[in-house]
Amino acid sequence: MCTQPTLYGAPVVQKRVTITRPPAPPIEDSDVLVLNSRSTLPDSSIVGAQVLYLDLRLSLSTVGSASVNWAFAGLRETVPLDEMEEDAVRYRWKHTIDSHGCDEPPDEGTMVERRDKNGESIEFETGVSIDPETGKMGPYEEVWKSEHIPSGTPFAFLISDEDPDRSTGFMGVLGPHAMGLWQGPAEEAFSTTYRSEPRCFHAVRLRSDNERFRSEEGKLHAYSKVFSTGYQMLDDQLGKFVEELLAREREGKGLWKRGERLTLWDSRGRVLTWTVWDAAHVDN
Repeated sequence: MCTQPTLYGAPVVQKRVTITRPPAPPIEDSDVLVLNSRSTLPDSSIVGAQVLYLDLRLSLSTVGSASVNWAFAGLRETVPLDEMEEDAVRYRWKHTIDSHGCDEPPDEGTMVERRDKNGESIEFETGVSIDPETGKMGPYEEVWKSEHIPSGTPFAFLISDEDPDRSTGFMGVLGPHAMGLWQGPAEEAFSTTYRSEPRCFHAVRLRSDNERFRSEEGKLHAYSKVFSTGYQMLDDQLGKFVEELLAREREGKGLWKRGERLTLWDSRGRVLTWTVWDAAHVDN
């Protein structure tokens, strides 16, 4: 097992409320869910702090099934602000895997916490990105809201390589949400040689049948599939990951240590070994 530095704070579930590309009005055309691990520094707003994240954006289709609008994963790093702004923090999201490919401009945005009309905390993200409608760079504004995760809830994040920058697979379980993202054919996961052919992107998302990880009586809630690209290897791996986490909670075993290797089997009897990036119980 590789010893890793301590992580700090609490993991975060984010959901996007709206996106605005001026002069158009705010809209929400996707079901956006982001799972964030704990930070490498005591304060995630400090320049240099890193967080592992998984970002899945599903189409809000009124006809037929949902599809992936965009999905990516990697490390989020806090970077210096271009201009001093009170209570603002600037992040750079490294797209180690990306359903759009990895040739897009750097993904950076400035976040400011505010209160909505109901007095609840929201985050405003502003930046410049490619407008999918025009293919040109332009300003955007996104509104994000964090989902409350009760203290004591177990969580874990896995990467397919000891180095997140070399990982082709990412999985996370946090509260009622579980997500797996993978870029590349299944054979790549079980080969030590890099394959140069085009690498497809795959995603699977699960959700518990309850907002809380367990009932008031202590019963663990089951997870069901919300979305999948139909990639059996990834579906199996995330399912086994959730099973292992539930089993540890049910049997009173401790969670994995950071840097620990976790071996999971797929339905075809093949084994894939993951590295634990983060695993603990939420401590709000």
